[in-house]
Amino acid sequence: MAQNGPMRVRASLLSVAVFVLFACWGLISPVGSSPDDDYHLASIWCAGGLVEDFCEQSPNDPDELLVPEELAAGHACYAFRPERNASCADDLTSSPVSVNHVNQKKGLYPGVFYGVMGLFAGSDVDFSVLVMRVVNSALAALLLFGSLVLAPKGIARALATATLIVYVPLGLFLIPSTNPSSWALTGVSTFWACGVSLLLRTSWHSGRTWFLAGGVVVGGILAAGARLDAAVYLSIVTVVAFVAVGVRQVRANVAGALLMAFMALWGLVIYWTTQPTVTQGRGPTSADDPGPLLFLNNAVDVPRYMWESFSGPLGWLDTAIPAFMPTFGLMLLGAVAYRQLSQGASRVLLASTFALVAYLAVPVVFLQLSGLQVGELIQARYLLPILFVLVATASLAPRMRRPFPWPRPAALLVVTVLGVGAGVAFWSNARRYATSGNGSVFDPRTEIVWTGLIPGSWWIVVSVGLVATAVVFTVGYSFLIRERTGSPRVAFRPAT
Repeated sequence: MAQNGPMRVRASLLSVAVFVLFACWGLISPVGSSPDDDYHLASIWCAGGLVEDFCEQSPNDPDELLVPEELAAGHACYAFRPERNASCADDLTSSPVSVNHVNQKKGLYPGVFYGVMGLFAGSDVDFSVLVMRVVNSALAALLLFGSLVLAPKGIARALATATLIVYVPLGLFLIPSTNPSSWALTGVSTFWACGVSLLLRTSWHSGRTWFLAGGVVVGGILAAGARLDAAVYLSIVTVVAFVAVGVRQVRANVAGALLMAFMALWGLVIYWTTQPTVTQGRGPTSADDPGPLLFLNNAVDVPRYMWESFSGPLGWLDTAIPAFMPTFGLMLLGAVAYRQLSQGASRVLLASTFALVAYLAVPVVFLQLSGLQVGELIQARYLLPILFVLVATASLAPRMRRPFPWPRPAALLVVTVLGVGAGVAFWSNARRYATSGNGSVFDPRTEIVWTGLIPGSWWIVVSVGLVATAVVFTVGYSFLIRERTGSPRVAFRPAT
C-alpha cells in the first residue's frame, strides 16, 4: 500500500520537528555531558591517528595518549555534583593531558562511529561537538522520514508510535550526542522499519524496493559500526522480521531475506572479532557465586531496565527525571501489549513475544556470564534499541500493511502524556546544566548561569525546543489515529 500525499506531508512535518527538537537538546547540553563522554570524545579526536595538538602519543607511557584537557575533563567539574552548573568547565584549556581510557587503547567499540565523527573534530571543541550533534540529529531525522514514506502505512504508523513512546526521554538525549548509542538506536530502528517493509515487497522492479534495501544496509552499518551489542541486535531484528512476515513471504522475497541475514551475520562477525574480554564482576553488589541464585535474582529484577528507559537518569546518570514520566511510560507499554494481545493469535504476536524474550534474556545471560547483578555494568540505554523493536512490532496489525490505529481519546491521552513528559525532561536537562543549586525543577528564582553551547542562546533554545516538542506530539497524534477516509477498524476488542 503506497503512501499518499497527506502521509508524506505528516512525515515531513514530524521529521523536521524531530530534527529541531534533537538539535535543541544538543545545544543545551554541555561538552562531555553524555555517559562516558571522556572515553568517546577522546576516541573521536584520536580516530584519525596521531595528529599534533589533537591526539599525540604520551612520551611517558606507551599505553597513554595526549588529548586536549577539554575532552578528557569536560565533565569532571559538574558530573555527580548537582550544586554545580556547566560553566565550571569554561576554565579548561586545550592543553594536552594523558589518557588511557580511549578506544584506540581499549578496543571496546567498533571504530566506524568514531571515524565518522572524527571528520568534524577541530581545534574549537565546543563548535566541533555542536556540529557532531547536529549531524547525528539530521541523520536520525532523515532516516525517520525515509522510513515513514517508503514503508506501508501499517509499518509507518508502528514506526511513528515506537518513536514517540521509546524516545522519551532517553532517546531524545542520546541521539543528539557524541555517544555511540546515538547510532545504535537510529540504526536498529531504521533496520527494523526498512527490513520488515522490504520483506513485504515482491518485486525488485521498483525504486521503492531498492531504497528500502539501501535503508537496511545503512541501518545495519550504523548499528554495527557504533556498538557491539547493537551489532548483535541486527540478528534479533532479523528473526523478529522473519517471524512477523511468515515463511511464505520470506520465500517470496528471498533476496530481501538474504540481505537482512547477511547484515545480521556481518554484525555477529564484528561482535566476535571485536569483543573484549569479559571479566568477573567486582562491584560492591557482585555475586560471589554466579550460579542458579544469581540467575533467579536477575530474572525477576531485569524489568527494572524498562523503568529506567523512561526515568533515566540522564547525563552521567545524575540528572533525575520526575517520576511522572516513568510511571506513565510503563502504563503505555502495558497499553501497547494489551492492544496486541487483544488481536488474538497471529505471527505479529509471536514476533512481539520473541522481541520481549530477547529484551529480557540478553541482559540476564550477559550478567550471568559476567557474575554481575542487575544494576551493574548494563544500563537501560544499551537495551533501548531492543525496546524500540518490541514496541514497534507490538504496534503492528496482523495484516502488517494495514494501520492499527488507537481510539481517538486514547491517542489524545498518549500524546498528551508523552508530550508533557518530553517537555519536562527537556526542561530538567536544560536547567541541570544552566543553574546552580538543588532547587525545585520549576523554581523561578534560580539564575541561569551557563547559557548553552552558543553563548547567550539558552532561553531562545529552550523556547524553540518546547515548541518543537509540542509540534512533534501534535503531528504524532495524526499517526496514531485512523484516517477519516479509511475503513473502520476496532483498536481494542476482547480477546476470544
